[in-house]
Amino acid sequence: METIAHALIDRNGKAVLLIAPDTIEWPTIYTDEFGTCCGPGEFGDKFVPDTMWGLKVSAACYVHDFMWSVCEPTWSEFHYSNSVFLHNLLSIIEVNGGFLKYLRSYRAVTYYMAVDTAFKVFWANKGAN
Repeated sequence: METIAHALIDRNGKAVLLIAPDTIEWPTIYTDEFGTCCGPGEFGDKFVPDTMWGLKVSAACYVHDFMWSVCEPTWSEFHYSNSVFLHNLLSIIEVNGGFLKYLRSYRAVTYYMAVDTAFKVFWANKGAN
């Protein structure tokens, strides 16, 4: 999967550099205009919100969902898509983390650890045995 860097704009007009496949289609160029992309459906959204201490991180979830949908059901592509997810979360936090930057970064690593241990869910969604 070919990935390249894309610059989106945060709420203060600063560029946020995200990594994403070159085939992704962005619904918006503004990080806080993304819809709800985090969390596995309505019930799961209560446990995985689109914000980290008030900072919207949906753009990172959008890329992660896209990567899961197009990658092969292998451990290396699964782990790579999750690593890109962490990078993108931390990029959003780095640009607009403010005084809650360290709390938000801790939560980002927690999100990453949760998805990087969900290989069975990923594998099942790919229809693999």
